[in-house]
Amino acid sequence: MQLRKFWYEEQYLPGVPQNEIPDLKTCLLNQHFQVINCCISRKRLRIVATESLDSMMMQASSSLKESANDDDGVPASPVLYARLNTGERVLRLGANCPSGDLTLLETGEPVYSPVTQEGPLLTEDLIRETEEFVLRTGRSVHQL
Repeated sequence: MQLRKFWYEEQYLPGVPQNEIPDLKTCLLNQHFQVINCCISRKRLRIVATESLDSMMMQASSSLKESANDDDGVPASPVLYARLNTGERVLRLGANCPSGDLTLLETGEPVYSPVTQEGPLLTEDLIRETEEFVLRTGRSVHQL
């Protein structure tokens, strides 16, 4: 009951690292506790990302209204937009951060790294099950 309470109230389990992948050197029960805390962290990050996307969309719509009133047509925040080779500006979604000093050849716009999916949280027993599955099916790890 106590674990469910922590989960539903989005509180971290005390005495367990909050945002780390499971330490395979600890007992299996502790690994599962670490997974719970990591999932709570990911849940919180997902909520923040959703709110950030919502605010980005609101900012984009307000900057579109502002640029419609201006004569130059350039959005107030160029980071939110990418320029196509036709000169048209489109909303940039799924961009995490600039990728060094790389630029696009046609437009000269900076290249952004994408937001990627998080890796799986594997405990010792799940790693063992995955290895057994791979051995039974005859597939190599690279094919998965």
